[in-house]
Amino acid sequence: MAPGRGLCLPRLDNLPKRYPGLANEVAAAELGRSLVEAKVAPPEYWTDAKGSATEFVRLTLDRWLDRHGRQKVEENFFLEITLSDRPDPDSWQGDEKPAEQQHLYVSVHIGSAGYAVFGPTLRLLEKVHPRLPVTFYRRFVESVERWVRVYDHRDGLDRVEQIEEWLSMEGEAGYEVPDVAGAMPACMRRQPLSEKTTSRLLGRACGSRVGKLLRGLLVLMEKAGQAERSPITEEIYEQLQDNNPPVPALLAVFEKHDAIEGCFDEESQTMLEMPPEPNVILPLNASDPASVAEAFHKLAAMTETLAAASELIEKMPGNEPTEGERE
Repeated sequence: MAPGRGLCLPRLDNLPKRYPGLANEVAAAELGRSLVEAKVAPPEYWTDAKGSATEFVRLTLDRWLDRHGRQKVEENFFLEITLSDRPDPDSWQGDEKPAEQQHLYVSVHIGSAGYAVFGPTLRLLEKVHPRLPVTFYRRFVESVERWVRVYDHRDGLDRVEQIEEWLSMEGEAGYEVPDVAGAMPACMRRQPLSEKTTSRLLGRACGSRVGKLLRGLLVLMEKAGQAERSPITEEIYEQLQDNNPPVPALLAVFEKHDAIEGCFDEESQTMLEMPPEPNVILPLNASDPASVAEAFHKLAAMTETLAAASELIEKMPGNEPTEGERE
């Protein structure tokens, strides 16, 4: 997926964001057959691919993303989606024997962290119900985190704890510890509302800006619940043991340039020292149409979730793009 608005982490521009890393045309043809049988791709794509099985797979992946919200995702998230015979195509495999051709993986790397400011939205929602802000925030983050990593105040608090532990051992004076706890609005310490109560508040606020925010939240929650991310197997884990944790797909702050953003800026300096793990790894068996259908269903659920999150971010006050970003 092409880059859009983002923050802090470097990314490699002008490189292909989607490509099939398949060993040969035979492997691509086997996957192509399963894609057709799984009804992920129509046979007509073969004509567009001009007889190339690898091109057929590339077209299928490209058009699948288009149908499931790629354009909206690209406005706030920066995904690099790869189909390969390894969980992480960039990881070093040493002298291990080549993977079996039918064992493939759709891997989702994050090229750069997106950015969302929540403070103005929380203040708006608090006027409707004192527990609505924390409800909105938690449901938003929980939905996105079903698929990709979010960096927020929880990570900032962990960072503060690490700094304080380091200072207690080193005894270095003059180091300013970020006030992450002070950056958190008081409303975030309340208990969230039930989904039933949230829906009832939506009925009362229908047509207002709050109503649009709540409606977008319910859509996001629905999209996130369509499928679950595939678990990391022991075999996959062994191949990723030398990787850094996944790069966050979203930096969630309460105000621009607050202490949470400061913690992220510091941590981002080391996030790419080692290759990061993919945020999502979807294994599939190229010879099994059911396995292929399941992997592409999960890919669709992920992109639709991030598309709904992207649309909701743009409805949230304080997240309007600047003139330069609109251009």
